Amino acid sequence: MPKEGAAPPPTSMRWLLWLHAARATNIIYIVVDDLDQMLGSSFPQTTGATPLPKTKRLLVDKGATFANAFAHVPICNPSRACTLTGRYFHNLKTKNARSAMHVDMALVHDFSFAVDFHKAGYATGLFGKYANAMPKDGRVPNGWDAWFANDGGTYMDPAFWVKNVPALNDGRYAARGYSTSIIGNASQSFLERELPARNVLLHVGPKACHAPFLPAPWHVDVWDPTWPRNAPRRAWNRSFTQRSKHGSVVPRAQALSPQAVRLVDGVWRNRWRALRAVDDLVEALVETVDAHGQLDETYFFFTSDHGFHLGQLNLLWDKRRAYDFDTRIPLVVRGPGVRAGRTIDALVTNVDFYPTFLALGGLPPRPSMDGVSLAPLLFGEGATWRTSVPIEHFYWLAHEERFRNEKCVQRCPAAVEGYPARDVNCVTLINNTDCWCGTGDDCYATEDARNNFLALRRMDPTSNLLYVVYATGDQARADVDFAFPHFRELFVNDSWCVRNVREAADPHLLRELDAELRAWSSCAGASCRSLEPAPRRPAHAALKDQVVALTRNAFAHYRRHAWGADELRPLSNTSHNWTRPALGVTLIDAMSTLYVMGLHQEFEAAADHVARHFDPLSITDGFVDVFETTIRVLGGLASAYALSKDERLLDAAEAFADALVPALAASPSGIPFRGLASLRDG
Repeated sequence: MPKEGAAPPPTSMRWLLWLHAARATNIIYIVVDDLDQMLGSSFPQTTGATPLPKTKRLLVDKGATFANAFAHVPICNPSRACTLTGRYFHNLKTKNARSAMHVDMALVHDFSFAVDFHKAGYATGLFGKYANAMPKDGRVPNGWDAWFANDGGTYMDPAFWVKNVPALNDGRYAARGYSTSIIGNASQSFLERELPARNVLLHVGPKACHAPFLPAPWHVDVWDPTWPRNAPRRAWNRSFTQRSKHGSVVPRAQALSPQAVRLVDGVWRNRWRALRAVDDLVEALVETVDAHGQLDETYFFFTSDHGFHLGQLNLLWDKRRAYDFDTRIPLVVRGPGVRAGRTIDALVTNVDFYPTFLALGGLPPRPSMDGVSLAPLLFGEGATWRTSVPIEHFYWLAHEERFRNEKCVQRCPAAVEGYPARDVNCVTLINNTDCWCGTGDDCYATEDARNNFLALRRMDPTSNLLYVVYATGDQARADVDFAFPHFRELFVNDSWCVRNVREAADPHLLRELDAELRAWSSCAGASCRSLEPAPRRPAHAALKDQVVALTRNAFAHYRRHAWGADELRPLSNTSHNWTRPALGVTLIDAMSTLYVMGLHQEFEAAADHVARHFDPLSITDGFVDVFETTIRVLGGLASAYALSKDERLLDAAEAFADALVPALAASPSGIPFRGLASLRDG
């Protein structure tokens, strides 16, 4: 491998030859549990604060960060199964494995990337969480030389299945202490033993920051003054109108109560505290490799199995949604040939990790893999890259939750013996209070049988969208049929997935998305790797973007120079003005255009202005042009309400109709003289 001062690797496709000519590399894969990206806990950072400063210094600042990395499945076991095998969920699912979250683990256990690296002579080790569905009777899956694994287990005093781990006997091991530190120490011991002798493939899976979100006892009171005290209030406590066009339990999710908010913020703080131990783990692994002089021969991967939500769309906390906050994941890679501080915008998923590991190790790809290697992206290749990825999920109900799949924040049983003696579902850990449970009061649904979905996440020069189709069913009983979806969502330039615009979408676009989604959801192996998007209309799409940009600029100019001006005057038979400050009618009939174009911030500004200032009876001389006011004002308000369901616009339309209808009735013909109506006379 190149040592310090050596020339960097080539940035053309010769990178593969460079890898083969060099000594094989170490690969250390760190997968944090339930680590969010959009809420600000990881990378790319959303604020200046981070609970992972050491990880930032050692990996982010010295490696590449993927800005658009997604989990193919937003729940633990399927996501991890897809990473281990490099295959999409539809190629791993079964109809009779409720405990495995619908994954056929017979297709996973003995077919992971560990098999390839073991055959190539690597020392392979897995430390920490493997998958929720563990092999029976402590069996170690093929390919793993060292095994210190569980299904996530507990934070305090966790148990592991052990094989060939330094200083431990094989079999069941009941550890004492805090999980992340125990896993980190065992991983370090493995590296210390193996690095002097041979190359290493190390998989490290801390429990943090999964529920019940417990920090190490020595971090329980830690809070950096730069950290935000509360969970981000993005897409937070939305009204029924704003949630009514979403799938599954979202429309009927109740507003978060004060106690629910208290727990959400407590969970947020404890998640950041729990990540401090993860940060220490990362530092320890990097320092161990450095102590052996192999930093220039080692690739570090830092990621999560999926994202997370905390109060978004009135959902308490969990994952399992197609929305970006549950599917976006951090992905940071440091290693030889990877330029420090680089950001990569390409669209990738965790299904791509297996083929990437093989490429970096100079090993041949497996034909069965659905993913593609990220090596060309890491080495600065100008490669043609995909513009969409699939996301899948099937409703899951554990046996113990068969009749209730929700979290309650009131009247929960008190912890008899609490933290730090054992795990508790509480956020105030000094006295084990502010707890949650599955059977209590003030409850919030997690998901229901309508939350089976196939989704398409697309990013290209002409679009940035999420398209989701939902079907009702229970995959544990029978294959869920998506032939006739019961609901669809389309979010355009809407990363928090607030406004479903499917009803207003171009039918051609919807047919295109359906065709592309069908292709993704049925592909396997080579057909996934070579899948091209369905034919599109690029000229029309480009023109649409230009029109949207022009409209956005025009609206900004309008706000600066004509906000409230009386644009109606040149079109009327008499001059008049709308309210003080004046309310331009163009603002009203433009709202629908703003909404359809996806200019939601501009639409909200217009709707707020109308709601504050609209008063039909304040017209100075009392006369309005009937045609103009009926079409532009009444029609504009009604159309904007029909699209957005903003009740304030309906109120404004009703107020105007209440004044206009009596004015028209004053004329025997219903059409006033010269087409004018006096609202005051009516």
